[in-house]
Amino acid sequence: MICYLGLGSNLGDRESSLCRAVTCLSDNGVECVKASSVYESEPFGYSDQPAFLNAVIEARTRLSAQELLTIVKEIERLMGRVPGPRWGPRPIDIDILLYDELTIATEELTVPHPGMRQRPFVLLPLHEIAPGVNIGKGMSVERALESLDIDKGIKKYAPWRCEDVR
Repeated sequence: MICYLGLGSNLGDRESSLCRAVTCLSDNGVECVKASSVYESEPFGYSDQPAFLNAVIEARTRLSAQELLTIVKEIERLMGRVPGPRWGPRPIDIDILLYDELTIATEELTVPHPGMRQRPFVLLPLHEIAPGVNIGKGMSVERALESLDIDKGIKKYAPWRCEDVR
């Protein structure tokens, strides 16, 4: 299966946290195929916190979507994420944006990710590696970006420098 994962961090060594997350994913059967550049963005939803670094990876896995979610939550926990306010600060956040071409709606998981269309910090890095991918309801990343103000609150931070990303 091909999946796209959104990575974010705004506590500690943010860039190292993104790289560590990719390594942990790889160690658990989620192989990174492509990675976007890293973007810095203002916090979303809860503004009284540090800026985020965000990236998107395209990955291959044999895990089911539910197994992938379990792995993602465990990696977040191992990297120090603790329950807190919604959209609050965190050392790592890993979102399953797309899982193959499936639509999933369970209590634990919704794919395509429901907030993706309104978030430039997800769409810009996703567009970089997969501009034509369908993000749900027949909409491409490129088309979704056309409706957003992407000049505010987000900038390219750096090309990806994580050795684990090909």
